[in-house]
Amino acid sequence: LHADGRAVPLLKSVARIEREGASLLVESFIDISELKQVQADLSASEAKYRQFFEDDLTGNFISSRDGQLIDCNPAFAQLLGYESPAEIIGKHMQDHYLQPEKRGLLLERLQEKGRLDRYEGVLRHRNGEPVYLICNLIGDFDEQGELVRMRGFIFDDTKRVLLEKEIRQAQKLEAIGTMAGGI
Repeated sequence: LHADGRAVPLLKSVARIEREGASLLVESFIDISELKQVQADLSASEAKYRQFFEDDLTGNFISSRDGQLIDCNPAFAQLLGYESPAEIIGKHMQDHYLQPEKRGLLLERLQEKGRLDRYEGVLRHRNGEPVYLICNLIGDFDEQGELVRMRGFIFDDTKRVLLEKEIRQAQKLEAIGTMAGGI
């Protein structure tokens, strides 16, 4: 306790010494109040950003280079048909590629550019349906410059893509009808 009555966090060490035939203990104390405050501030900051990550409406994820999902938020899990992140974390993203062979090309581009903005892609929902995406992908690299992880922020663009396909199909049918009526 401090002289004013407040508690002071301390780091205490004790050493046994011999002096004039007597065994003595030497104690030293270091005030770690600043360290404790920094730890508390860091913890609060981590909680704030974790909540931001969890509540984000875009699907956020981190995966290893080989495709193992390291972490994701609930929006990402739901985008692919899972109830919670716990159901998908640890699985390989390769299982969700509609065209798995394109993953290698994506990794090459990310290795080369470091970041891909507004990248359009397609993943497979748990039920097998395509999920059309617009995403920003960021590479994390080791000391040799090799890609080790990928972070992504994904927006589900399926409704827009399917609507555009319907419109194009309707326009084709209209054009065919116009050509048939003109014969």
